[in-house]
Amino acid sequence: MRLGLAVMVAALLLTSVGCQDVRRMAGITTTIDDPDPGTPEAVLYDALTAALDKDEAKGWKAFRSLLHSEQLSSAISEKTWRTMNFSTLRRKARLYLEDDGKPAYQLAYTEDVAPASLKLFIFNEKSEVPTPCTLKPDPAQNNAWRISLCSL
Repeated sequence: MRLGLAVMVAALLLTSVGCQDVRRMAGITTTIDDPDPGTPEAVLYDALTAALDKDEAKGWKAFRSLLHSEQLSSAISEKTWRTMNFSTLRRKARLYLEDDGKPAYQLAYTEDVAPASLKLFIFNEKSEVPTPCTLKPDPAQNNAWRISLCSL
């Protein structure tokens, strides 16, 4: 009787949560090593590629192209992205990589936020909690996915 009740409760819980919730609770990740161009996953792959570039200026140029135009609307914002966010990403990039040799990473799960934003959570080897990065379509870039907020 108790086993039947436990199975019913488990079934009800699973039907009330989405796939992303199940992935999150179970700790299931997906390796992103060859993302389709134009996808949010590809933007993060390209961001990690830029961070790994030995030439900081070249890496910044590549990373800057992945930022949402709202993030580049002022000189102060752009400077903050370069000196704080990009600099930190360059130091920590290997924490997100599956293999230090290429920018493959583990996507823990995603969350839809706001009307058209997507938050991707990336596995970080130094943390029990995945690291978030929010992307949204950029009208100034033909609605291509671009980084709007990132903790990488």
